[in-house]
Amino acid sequence: MATYKLVVIWHGESAWNLENRFSGWYDADLSPAGHEEAKRRGQALRDASYEFDICFSAEESDLDPLDSARWGLTGLNKAETAAKHGEAQVKIWRHSYDVPPPPNKTDHPFYSNISKNRRYADLTEDQLPSCEALPFWNEEIVPQIKEGKRVLIAAHGNSLRGIVKHLEGLSEEAIMELNLPTGIPIVYELDKNLKPIKSMQFLGDEETVCKASEAVVAQGKAKK
Repeated sequence: MATYKLVVIWHGESAWNLENRFSGWYDADLSPAGHEEAKRRGQALRDASYEFDICFSAEESDLDPLDSARWGLTGLNKAETAAKHGEAQVKIWRHSYDVPPPPNKTDHPFYSNISKNRRYADLTEDQLPSCEALPFWNEEIVPQIKEGKRVLIAAHGNSLRGIVKHLEGLSEEAIMELNLPTGIPIVYELDKNLKPIKSMQFLGDEETVCKASEAVVAQGKAKK
């Protein structure tokens, strides 16, 4: 029987997702489809009677496993980047747990937009978050869960892959192949040691849940 429950969500499709551009920490608006995904995920949570005490957002924390604040890929078209550097290399940059993309240098067109964002106005350059997925999970999220708080994590795909890798004990190869669906709440039932008693569950209408489940299974998500 589950002792705790955790809900994680990859934010809905953004305008830059739609344009096939790398986001990093750039705060792109949701696309029209992303707004619809947000409505559906809210309805799915309401239908399942979920309420939360605390929400962690990757934009407000150190959740990203890689230092995406300094992504030199920010704003670049993914297809053009793959043509330049090779699809295999871009896949490593996008999905790897511990291989960072090129750095975002001070002359990058989006460097100021990100580094001077109001969310980080009180931080010095060396205080911007980097490579903190598991420390943040262990130091900030785990205590809240163990206190019995109902926790929601809303984040980018890379952030969630880091958490899923940790929870499900996925190999480096498996996490590279994992693509989580956007805008669909994912529920984990955890035991007293915060280990899943079953694999991820999706919330939503039957068609949405079936498609999400089939997509993840088709990726060959294998444990170590």
